[in-house]
Amino acid sequence: PAITKGTELLRPQDTGWTTRYFDSMSISSIGMLLPAIETGSWKECIVELTIAGSAIVSFMESNNGTSWTSVNSTLNLSTGSQGGTANTTGKYSVPLAAKFLSVQVTTWSSGAVSMSALFNLTQTILFQQINPQRNQLTTPSQVVLSTTTETAIIPASGSGFYNDIGWMLLTNTSATATHVDIRSTTGGAIITSVDLPASQTIHLHFDSVPLIQIAPNTVWTAQLSIAVTDVRITAGASKNTI
Repeated sequence: PAITKGTELLRPQDTGWTTRYFDSMSISSIGMLLPAIETGSWKECIVELTIAGSAIVSFMESNNGTSWTSVNSTLNLSTGSQGGTANTTGKYSVPLAAKFLSVQVTTWSSGAVSMSALFNLTQTILFQQINPQRNQLTTPSQVVLSTTTETAIIPASGSGFYNDIGWMLLTNTSATATHVDIRSTTGGAIITSVDLPASQTIHLHFDSVPLIQIAPNTVWTAQLSIAVTDVRITAGASKNTI
């Protein structure tokens, strides 16, 4: 059935569905986009924002519905950056760790701000925990490639530490297709390869098993098969020990 503005569609687990959907809601002022909602057993909320003018949207959580704090681990799925606010159109992954979630327009100057929300029973981006120390997240950073030179995309984490990749965002802004090889150490064996069509973005999730780094304290690298104008790669990893 069609979903009308402000309604929700519940898909019970016993039917095999694992999502809860809120259709587009929109305001043109400071206020609530998504009023306080109990998160229950949901693990993640994917928020798709459209900011037509100038505004700042805050992702907030609370355990009592009164005292609210920012969800600073919210991930921009386009850039790989993390933070509790957003001021640009895009998709954002909000981990659900508290009893209540709210999405609020906290600063507004012009234009409409609209959103839809998808609640998942599992997180889109997961980092496998092998032991209690295998859950320290590295800070994602963007690397730009334009030649066929092997280039570091994640730096070494220090003696005895491995970086296991949980997700990658690859964007080919050029008009030429290329191919990228990913290695877990400079000059090492190719761990995975990705074909990058011209003017396309590819988002990879290694949900069940991350890309495991073979040796500790080494860099992850990327290498293009054909030199192009601009390829941008962002990767998120967990810093681990064995």
